[in-house]
Amino acid sequence: MKLLRVLAFAGVLLTAVLAVGARGGFGFRLINGNPVPAGTHKEVVALKFSDGTQCTGTVVGAKAVITAASCASESTTATFTLDGSSYSASFTLSDLFTKEEHDIALGLMDKSTTIKPANVGGTAAEGNPITLMGYGCTKEDGTGGNNGQLLMGETVLTRLNNHSMISQKKEGAILCFGDSGGPAFQNASGSEVLLGVNSRGNLLNTNYSTRLDLAASKDFLKSWGDQNSANICGIHVNCTGGANAPTCNLAAAPNPVAINNPVTLTLTVQGQATSATINGVAVAATGGALTVTPSQAGTAQATGQVTGAGGTNTCQTSYVVTGDPGPAAPSCELSAIPDKIKLGEQIILTIRTKGEVTQAYIDGQQVTPPEDSRTIKPTQKGVHEATGWVVGPKGTAQCKKTYTVDDGSVQPVPQLAVIPTYCGKNTLTETDVDTVCVGVLKNVTLHREQMLSSMVQITYRDGVVDNVPVVEEKDLSATQRQVTFYTNVTFHKDGYQVLETKDSTLTLTLSGADKIPTAFEGRSPIGHYFLVTAMTPH
Repeated sequence: MKLLRVLAFAGVLLTAVLAVGARGGFGFRLINGNPVPAGTHKEVVALKFSDGTQCTGTVVGAKAVITAASCASESTTATFTLDGSSYSASFTLSDLFTKEEHDIALGLMDKSTTIKPANVGGTAAEGNPITLMGYGCTKEDGTGGNNGQLLMGETVLTRLNNHSMISQKKEGAILCFGDSGGPAFQNASGSEVLLGVNSRGNLLNTNYSTRLDLAASKDFLKSWGDQNSANICGIHVNCTGGANAPTCNLAAAPNPVAINNPVTLTLTVQGQATSATINGVAVAATGGALTVTPSQAGTAQATGQVTGAGGTNTCQTSYVVTGDPGPAAPSCELSAIPDKIKLGEQIILTIRTKGEVTQAYIDGQQVTPPEDSRTIKPTQKGVHEATGWVVGPKGTAQCKKTYTVDDGSVQPVPQLAVIPTYCGKNTLTETDVDTVCVGVLKNVTLHREQMLSSMVQITYRDGVVDNVPVVEEKDLSATQRQVTFYTNVTFHKDGYQVLETKDSTLTLTLSGADKIPTAFEGRSPIGHYFLVTAMTPH
């Protein structure tokens, strides 16, 4: 019996996965690329992951290699050869990969290398040329070559979109299977710098690379390097032969300091810095001071950071805060068990207090801290809110809890039917998607048929089916339609929980007044790419 699931999903505008899967039979070259000169670009390596996936990577430090997150999984291992020696690396994916398709991952190498790494740098701008490199296939049908030769080719940045830079050029370089994770180089001030990491493309004329010049990428690279004690060129140190990254020292005085008294943090800078901060507060690039007043006893930590043309470095200091902080400020937490009942049933409201509390109340009725309860029997339906209140030497605080009361009636659940209209086979044999259909989701409750949404139905080779609701459709031209789906992933933005949306492209052809789907491309809810080149009525 086939498994069936209905969920929210986002398609992605692309045609081909650029990692070679374990079952893929693709080679290792760049479409329209030329061999790199002998003895150059030793830092660009062919990665072979433990699951058989093959991608390209770039060494960006003595023990650091970068590739696409879509090539790897968390803590997965890849092996590669570098200047005649064998290496392995364990990879960490960007936290933003699944939420925002921030397609980069860093690998910690099992030993250091002495070859010159690539230096992260440059600025993405429309119209600028970039050079792509990779060990991927060479032909537009995803085949050709398997000799492990590194190829390079030039293209031009045509558009910037979120974390991605999109490139196109007539007869220019085109990413192919196996090129994912490879470098997108830019010539900046006479030096070749690593501007991006190759992600995906359509095998015809369009390439997508993840930008490394944005704060999200630099933060990920710096945090990973700090945690693994592995400097990354262009982030922690400069590897182009130009200016070195500035360094710093941080001191605290007086040390120790009495609680609620000022302590001065002084930053000293060595080298040429363009900016400097202490605990995130900007000071003069040549050095400066920040005065803070600690309110808690114990050992406090302070951090300085300096940035220059050669990169960024940090420095830290600690200081001891002595004395009795006095009573802690009051706070509370209120719970309702159960938090959903029928009329006539009871709820136990429990307050738990923290800090120094002299009085506590639940809905105006005094209770005993640090923990006490009262039982209520609501008499009205609806969503209600209980309020806790605590009082102490350092002030007052509130806590709230909502609960629901209903009359026990059951609302009918609508019966839904998924009706495919046009279907086609996935032509990408290296992924697990078998068939993709477009159709509608209908409500057939009480013999009343009503269309609720357009649908995309994805059937995998193991028989599992994903039914994906479409939330928006927009014609891009007479033959192309952009289809927007919701993913089942949320993320925080501006203090709100946001449900992520992405786009897929459905290619349509006109037949009279009707638009008949003939091709479909995108990504399944579990990340498997598909390309349907022919669709027929179901």
